[in-house]
Amino acid sequence: LKFDLVASGSYAVGQNPKSSRPDTVIVSVPEFSLGASIRNGYFKYRSLPEPVTSINLDLNASLEGNDYRKVRLSLDPLSAKLMNNRVTGHVKLAGTDPVKVDALITTAVNLAEIRKAIPMDSLDLSGRLDLNATIAGTYDPASGSFPASKVTLKLSGASVQTRYYPHPIEQINLDAWLTNQSGRLKDTRGAIDPLSFAFEGKPFTIK
Repeated sequence: LKFDLVASGSYAVGQNPKSSRPDTVIVSVPEFSLGASIRNGYFKYRSLPEPVTSINLDLNASLEGNDYRKVRLSLDPLSAKLMNNRVTGHVKLAGTDPVKVDALITTAVNLAEIRKAIPMDSLDLSGRLDLNATIAGTYDPASGSFPASKVTLKLSGASVQTRYYPHPIEQINLDAWLTNQSGRLKDTRGAIDPLSFAFEGKPFTIK
């Protein structure tokens, strides 16, 4: 693990110039540069049987000037493995209003195996989750901008049981997608096709 942080400047708040009523907003934050890197990382809870392995990430966050709306964040690469389950990809964000996004995430997870490496005392999961997401562009609702996107999400044979209720939600199946090819918010398309599950022995379907 490598870690580096440099910061300078002051934090200040003031009146929002766009509002005639008392409305405090952040007007200045310290400049900073943060970097962290992990290669072939590994962690394991002593009480659990399996580790999370093959952790690789470079984290970089920075702010030039004192305007927090110009913050930049990057996780590239980003990957980890739990048994035969993998998460890979990268996420890059620039600014807050608007936000520039560059993200690629791929996951293939047997949900029942998560509890073998991560404590989940109040939650019991099962089923398979597959997620593929590619997102690139600017998100700015005021101007009608939306990142070019292709996202697919599939949840198969899943169940969720919490300790707060005696019966699980079972047989959860979900096939969802979202696309945008133009970069315009109005051209965003998506669907859930369909969501089905069983609860207390009764089947439900939402289209």
